[in-house]
Amino acid sequence: MKQYYDKILFALALVLLVLGLGFFARTGGLGARPAPPVLAQKPTGPTYQATVSPEITPQTGEWDAPPDQASKDNGEIPGYWIYGVFTPPKIWWNGTWVAKPPKQSGPPPAPFGLYYLGLQRKPYRIQLRGYVGIEPAVTILLTDTQNNNDFDVHVGDANTDENVKVLDFRSVLQQNDDGSVHRAGVVDLQDTLLNQKVSLTEGEILYVEQDRFLAFTTAYPLDVKRWEVTKSGQTFSVGNITYTAQEISLDPPRATIEKDAPNQLPDTETFTKPSPPPPPPLHSRSRYRRSPPSFTNPTDGSSGAPATDGMTPALPSNN
Repeated sequence: MKQYYDKILFALALVLLVLGLGFFARTGGLGARPAPPVLAQKPTGPTYQATVSPEITPQTGEWDAPPDQASKDNGEIPGYWIYGVFTPPKIWWNGTWVAKPPKQSGPPPAPFGLYYLGLQRKPYRIQLRGYVGIEPAVTILLTDTQNNNDFDVHVGDANTDENVKVLDFRSVLQQNDDGSVHRAGVVDLQDTLLNQKVSLTEGEILYVEQDRFLAFTTAYPLDVKRWEVTKSGQTFSVGNITYTAQEISLDPPRATIEKDAPNQLPDTETFTKPSPPPPPPLHSRSRYRRSPPSFTNPTDGSSGAPATDGMTPALPSNN
């Protein structure tokens, strides 16, 4: 039976081969076919000729400057009603139609150039930097903030140049913010200038309560300088700019300062809150590996107390 199936399949294959060859011969095989009637026609009309484009001369339009439309009769500021592109006024309804003109063009106004640091107090002239050694034989490291002079003393020493005598020294345990503890030195001095006993604690700053002032500083492009104001009428000059304290109040802290600069109208500004501080100068570095307490005064908006927690109480007054 199997041999009959093979013969049948062979016959079918042979028939398909004959049909395929016949179809291939009738259609011309893989040769080119005749083009459709439309594509077989040749193009008619004039022969193509290239033309030369005319030379274009660029031209620049000149526009008149926008005119000043300020109405002096209505008390409008000259130079404010000037329209450029996309400078429409702001128009709103406030019982009647109100229009705010576009801002005056030109360079921005010069900055006031003065930063308000707030109400501050001067640090006591002697501060404790640290100590070296083991009690009771320790070397006490002090600094004179007024003369920028570091000096070392021991218990019982009397330094006539700095007008202090060392009465006692001890180390105490202090708790850090994270709950850990550390030892800090405490030194008792006799100030022969004030005829007063003073206690200094390592890592803290002692301030003079009665010596308060309003602090200002300048910044680039002006020379960076510091100005301490205690009363009205004080002046401060940086280059060709002069600042004058018109009104000063220490409680509450408030200052009205006038700026006088060449080729500028006098400018006045009132300060009640500390300004954002200017950036520190580049390439500044401390000469200490572990920085000692800074003697820059902290600010406070309402009283003479420093704003930073953990500072030594102010030096009491002799009055």
